[in-house]
Amino acid sequence: MKKNRRQHELCSGNGGKTGLKYFLAWEQGKAGANQQEKPATKKDVLTGFASPSDHVSTIGTVLETIIEERGAKIQCGSCRWEVRRLNMMTKAEARDQREELAAKITESARTKSPKLYQRIAATVDHLVSSNTPIPSLVHKMVLGCVDEAIEKGEIVEQPKRQKRKRNQRIGKVHNSPTIPNEPLPFTDTPKITLMFHVYPRGEAWKRHIEKLAPILPKCDRLMLGVATDHSTYTLSQTVAEFGDQWEVFHAENHPSGHGKSGLREVATYNQMLPQLSSGQNDITLCLHGKGSQGHTENDAIIWWIDAMYETVAYNLDEVIEAMSNGAAIVGSFRRHGRQLGTKHKWHYTGTYYAFRNAIALSNGVPTYRQIWWGTESFPGDHFPISSSACLFGDQANDLYKAQQQPRKELEQWRLRNDNT
Repeated sequence: MKKNRRQHELCSGNGGKTGLKYFLAWEQGKAGANQQEKPATKKDVLTGFASPSDHVSTIGTVLETIIEERGAKIQCGSCRWEVRRLNMMTKAEARDQREELAAKITESARTKSPKLYQRIAATVDHLVSSNTPIPSLVHKMVLGCVDEAIEKGEIVEQPKRQKRKRNQRIGKVHNSPTIPNEPLPFTDTPKITLMFHVYPRGEAWKRHIEKLAPILPKCDRLMLGVATDHSTYTLSQTVAEFGDQWEVFHAENHPSGHGKSGLREVATYNQMLPQLSSGQNDITLCLHGKGSQGHTENDAIIWWIDAMYETVAYNLDEVIEAMSNGAAIVGSFRRHGRQLGTKHKWHYTGTYYAFRNAIALSNGVPTYRQIWWGTESFPGDHFPISSSACLFGDQANDLYKAQQQPRKELEQWRLRNDNT
């Protein structure tokens, strides 16, 4: 079924009603849509990669390992989703869906990942007889793997969430820097640290590896933060994709807390920020693998990501020039106002920015809000807007909407830069 724009907003929780409540009503034909044959239950809606069930297991992880031990690496996104969905089921629930799951994996492998299907088929090729079709053997082999995973998997009880005291605010930050009255000069060639975060869910994050390639030689230090959970690639798989030139900082993500999405980049930046040098010539470039969420894999987000790379990460000469002229923090797409409730009423929407370490760390290590968008609110939480510089897209609007993106202005910006 298709949603119109208003229905999409309501299903997303942006229309004054609870997103889940409206979504369920819509699926049941009560909100202007035709009723499905099998309306989604509350559990069905929440057991995607966004939020685990009350009892999270290791069944999916074990199944993935078993399949790979048989020489068939799972590269099909649909297959991986079906496998890892088992991590959100108890053993009883997994047994109830074993036949359906095996059938889905077999079919997805056959239609969307022929190489995987061929590898699986090769492992059972010696069992082929004139009366037994290969699809049946593959399904039987996958079903056996599922049963073995259910047997070996463990149930992991979720930690009980402590109630937060009323005066304990997730938005409270500390150690904001002292901004100098005069520009802080560079005494030597600036040393650039790249602090990059990735949440390796789905496949879109891999695009950032290619996007980062041109700037890696310009950086003196590479710090990679990786947040993983049951819905993502593993740490070792992710590091293998990036290469061994990075200092790696790992955090386990817990999607059931902190706005139901986990801390993600805040958890890794919490580890990386204290490791920075605070010399007068030190600069930190903060980037992240934007677009790894299902709702952010679209053309508007891709344009936004590319624009941030172009105007900040690939534009380091202008970043350094702005800092030489007195800016403590530099980025693009500066948005004015208190959309994130920041102290200084602004932020860089998209979270691509660079700062002077000597200023940022002048009063110790500044803290992040302990919520998933804490890295985006960081500039406006700690730096007055007068100490910031915007290289492109000042007074930005809601860039998730293509019609509010300054696409013509970016073309003009490119022409000006090409002529200088």
